[in-house]
Amino acid sequence: MTDNAPVFDAVFSDGRVASYRLLLQALLDAGLAPVLHREYAAKSDMKSILLLRHDVDSDLDAAVNMASIEFQMGVRATYFLLPPGDYGHKSNYYGRIAFGRVWHSRKLLTAVRRLLGYGHEVGLHNDFAQLSWITGRSVESLLREELAWFRSHHIQVVGSASHGSEFAKRNAFVNYEMFSACQRRGHEAGRTVSEGEWQTKLHQLDMGDLGLSYEAYFLARDFAYSDSSKRVVLAGPKGYRADDLTLAADDDFQNLIAILKGVSGARCMALVHPNWWTFGLRAIEEGTCSTTAATATAAAAASQDTPSALTEAYTHEGKFNDAELDRSEFADAGGLPSDLAVEKKVIGATNSAPKRGSEALAAARGFLDRNPLPSNPRPGIAMLPFEYVRGFYEILLESDRVEFLDFNDLIFATDRDVRTEEGLVSLYADEYRIWRKKSLSSVDVPKLNLLIQHDSDSAPRETQYICELEAESGMKSTTAIFCREIDDDGTVRRYDIDYALLRRLQDEKGMCFAYHCNAGELGGYHEPDVAIAFNEDVEFLRSHGLDIRYFSPHGGASSPNGLNNYSFFYPSFSQHRLIWTHNRFAPSAQRYSDGGWGLRISRGDASLDLRKFLMTNLSTRDRPLTYRYFVLIHPQYYFAKDSKAAEKYFPNNPWLREFWDLYQSGRAAEYWVPFREVLQRSLSGH
Repeated sequence: MTDNAPVFDAVFSDGRVASYRLLLQALLDAGLAPVLHREYAAKSDMKSILLLRHDVDSDLDAAVNMASIEFQMGVRATYFLLPPGDYGHKSNYYGRIAFGRVWHSRKLLTAVRRLLGYGHEVGLHNDFAQLSWITGRSVESLLREELAWFRSHHIQVVGSASHGSEFAKRNAFVNYEMFSACQRRGHEAGRTVSEGEWQTKLHQLDMGDLGLSYEAYFLARDFAYSDSSKRVVLAGPKGYRADDLTLAADDDFQNLIAILKGVSGARCMALVHPNWWTFGLRAIEEGTCSTTAATATAAAAASQDTPSALTEAYTHEGKFNDAELDRSEFADAGGLPSDLAVEKKVIGATNSAPKRGSEALAAARGFLDRNPLPSNPRPGIAMLPFEYVRGFYEILLESDRVEFLDFNDLIFATDRDVRTEEGLVSLYADEYRIWRKKSLSSVDVPKLNLLIQHDSDSAPRETQYICELEAESGMKSTTAIFCREIDDDGTVRRYDIDYALLRRLQDEKGMCFAYHCNAGELGGYHEPDVAIAFNEDVEFLRSHGLDIRYFSPHGGASSPNGLNNYSFFYPSFSQHRLIWTHNRFAPSAQRYSDGGWGLRISRGDASLDLRKFLMTNLSTRDRPLTYRYFVLIHPQYYFAKDSKAAEKYFPNNPWLREFWDLYQSGRAAEYWVPFREVLQRSLSGH
């Protein structure tokens, strides 16, 4: 990254915290791992953690902007959303009060989906006593109604954080006292509070009965950082308290780091109110406490007579826009990567000639001998041991007449408008016409042209392993990786893959990487949100040095009305010229895919048999080596430790039983011998 490149950042109030990025970096540098509140509530023995909390009192746009900064820095937070009723208003970003209930704004659901898409958690900012006073309904009925609304939209809400409203203060209670498990020391449990004709009895609601697992103020912590009432405070063990903190110069951040490191295994809850922060572009070196940048910021903000340099820099308000992603959020990559224009960028230009034959085979075996297989975290998905892939690869590598291709090897015309389906199809047609002409002109030296793709799905470690094996042995492939992963329960997480390793494989070994697009799911199948998620993910991957010029939609879960990740025509709203590789649109080839394995194997789908696919094409097609073969391999299916998950499918899939029988008798390599024979005949028959 270029030093002092403009980045999307925020400054607190009058500059007393010079940079939100630097604050987050200091908390990370103190050795604190970001954890969602619900995760900590479920496993309270965690140590050395950061519980980053945001009470969204009034500015949802600021909250979404803050969430985007956290996403770029790998930080997850919990956002507590405040229903209307406080500050003398019956409406706010959340919705409006009318006819005795809350009517939710359309913007709320869109914003919540973005927060979840960044991997954050949402909870309720509890001011339901005041809402009860306004509507004349019980606290319990209102609370249940709001929780039901979120859950009807498949949004998990399991926690609350008490709001410090003036209504609660003047009636001498705290909002968390609605819950039976949340009692204040020195105050009577079960007392009644009232104002006018309204009254309610405290400590009557069971959190578990409501589906709630925690109240934020009752989560144990060692340090509490807060910017409530525009005052920065840090409280800690043994009565430690620092009021009116200033975090502007490098020394300020270093002191904060030292204090937090002073307690072994510290648990720090940081309460940050987005509405006190101003967002926009500024020059700063991300990831360091730059004294020059931070001090200049504070000095500029302190000036009362003239507009500060910082204020001038924040020329756009950073407001959340439902329809468009602000590209400045990703300027920390040193500027946006250029779109494909006239010719392709050369990847891995320093590579030596690719390994062939015995040299390639020896390199592959050497890698496998040195590197143990990764453990498979989801054994129920894997149906075959890695020996299946190894045997296939060894047949390919032992021949010097197999041409490994990736999508960088395909010649795509740069004058086609891929933002329409017609343009994309025309692009594919031109590319294949050129490739086929070249292939027919080289029949004197026949080769098996093989375009391998991996979709990483739920196996980042296994994907890395296969990519390293291929790079070490001189193979080529195109690997599509997630930016964010969606768990079975709907939780969104940053994809846990080693971007530095992938970049090294790209830059030094010439490996090709693409975006595995799950933007449909991330955007709730709402096209404006899908577009935002797509562009955010691509920019994030590019900001980590990956030359993302291709994408492959993930299958994933369908929406209730049948939409899937491949239902959206992404090139029409992509900020870059990206080529679709698979799953609805794809360049021409004889195609094999192991996608949708679970459903297909249960049906006995013979097309899952890769060996049969290759042998059939090579033995029955006229001049088979003038064609191109596409093979999509999902790494998650090939790291089984035993045959337990596969055995029930043996009756309908004889090839699966055959391989496992050979493998368990120590003869796995024999499975691929028929393919070797057919390949050799094809190569010698030209």
